[in-house]
Amino acid sequence: MLLATAFILEKWIMPVWFTETVCFIWYLATLILISLPVLAEGIELIFKRGDFFNEIVLMLIATVGAFAIGEYAEAIMLMLLYSLGEYFEHKASEKARGSISALIDRRPEEVTRLTPQGTEVVSPHLCKVGDLLQLVPGERVSFDGILISENGIFDTSALTGESLPADKEKESLIQAGSIVQSHPVTIRISKPYGESTLARILEQVEESSDNKPRTERFIRRFARYYTPAVFSLSLLTVLVPFLIGLFSPHFDFVFKEWFYIALVLLVTSCPCALIISIPLSYFSGVGAASKHGLIFKGARFLEILPKVKHFIFDKTGTLTEGKFSVVREEKEANADILEELRGDILALEEQSSHPIATAVCEYLHNNGVSASGTIREREEVPGMGLRAHDDKGREILVGNSKLLGKYGVPTDTLPFLSQEETAIYVAFEGKYCCSYVLRDKIKDSAKGTVMNLQKRGINVALFSGDNPSTVEGVGREIGVNKALGGLLPQDKIAQTKALAEKCKVAFVGDGINDAPVMALCDISFAMGGIGSDAAIEAADVIIQSDDPYLTVKAIKIAEKTHRVAWQNILFALGVKAVVMILAYFEISTLILAIFADVGVTLLAVLNAVRLLRYKA
Repeated sequence: MLLATAFILEKWIMPVWFTETVCFIWYLATLILISLPVLAEGIELIFKRGDFFNEIVLMLIATVGAFAIGEYAEAIMLMLLYSLGEYFEHKASEKARGSISALIDRRPEEVTRLTPQGTEVVSPHLCKVGDLLQLVPGERVSFDGILISENGIFDTSALTGESLPADKEKESLIQAGSIVQSHPVTIRISKPYGESTLARILEQVEESSDNKPRTERFIRRFARYYTPAVFSLSLLTVLVPFLIGLFSPHFDFVFKEWFYIALVLLVTSCPCALIISIPLSYFSGVGAASKHGLIFKGARFLEILPKVKHFIFDKTGTLTEGKFSVVREEKEANADILEELRGDILALEEQSSHPIATAVCEYLHNNGVSASGTIREREEVPGMGLRAHDDKGREILVGNSKLLGKYGVPTDTLPFLSQEETAIYVAFEGKYCCSYVLRDKIKDSAKGTVMNLQKRGINVALFSGDNPSTVEGVGREIGVNKALGGLLPQDKIAQTKALAEKCKVAFVGDGINDAPVMALCDISFAMGGIGSDAAIEAADVIIQSDDPYLTVKAIKIAEKTHRVAWQNILFALGVKAVVMILAYFEISTLILAIFADVGVTLLAVLNAVRLLRYKA
């Protein structure tokens, strides 16, 4: 507002009281007001980091130069545009990170502790080793502990990568971060709050973050050479002719002429086009990515991504759906009773909270089956399945092969399962009747993702904590270059470090055990929809739709952004070089110099904004 008011008063209204002195003071006050934050940052770079030649110093020099020759509005616009570019970049990163919650803030703030007098709700920090905790279905375990209840089902996928829920028996170790799935259970704390599996993994994330390579902004690296070179050139433009004039009487040195040329060089060389357009190019790239369901936590990752030569994927929840689905129903040749029995199977499974039971129910519902009301004497056999009788007293078994064996049902005719499959078996009146084969479904876009990455010359690996044979089977189906299963967090770190020694590496995952590897890699992606909070916090890019193919789109956006940034760099430097050369032939004027600064900046900004409309 101050700048606009001064410009209108000076150029159009021209009141008597708006003298040259008033005009100078007005513009000077405006410049000081805008420059203070930039000046503070420049002082910090110089005195705290020892970085004298940077873009801020050149910006200040150019601003003072423009102000010294009476181009007050130009000087203020330079500083204003620079501040605006810095603001855009800061807001882009802040917005991305502001939407992500740290895992430590999502862990239970209270736990239920058992005492001789009953139960009490307390902070986890007040609990000690040996205390008994009661947990209900859906609750996350806060401590490593021993299961006191007879049995329990826990979702450990975020810790181990294993998609199959873990059936735990009494005295089994329960890791912090597991989620209770079946019924209320009791555990006895075996390790302090700060020494649990979850706490150690979070500590690894912090340590890995410290070792993660950081790249400086391109403009600051460039300014280390550009700033002193241009400043020296402007100085020499006046100094060299002056020295020649001292020793050569035939050379007529006119200070004003050479000083004018030096000012043209100084104004022309102002890096405003670079300072504004480069951050804005990457900011626009971040905006384009967000429209595709990708949240980049910083623009610098758009610069890193095109250089990646190796992608590592987790399996569960990343390349697979992370939930079970029935792929087929297999029945015995003589199982004519099956049509009638399906309603009983559904009635039984609907009373279970087990994920596999949920998948069987979904399959039966989708095939038009309705639950019957004939089930009697339902009994849950821990770790095996369900046993019941119908209204005619006939026995029905629904569970794993151990359940059938326990009640004398022959298991030698059970169907063959591939490495990637698991099954629920049904027996009726002591005879095997049918089975429902389940599988953690591979995402539709998984194979296409791998193929597209490989076409770009990128090697693709599959690392998982899941069963090795299952991981290898998935790897073969989608065509990865390498598939390793049964990996603990430290194993993934070791494998990733080995690859990182050869090239830049990207990791894509969703589990808590993925977080240390993510923090270690050059760039990492997390599945935002189903990913763990630790993985989302450690990752550099969040995939909001949980579609792995967005990694390919992210590369396309990053490459496009990189090209636009370099277009702006070459265009700006090219125009400035031409104007500088013409200045020595006394062709360039300050008007042309201002165009080489502000005009080029405007064109570069328009080019950068084009990215917001880019479709990968």
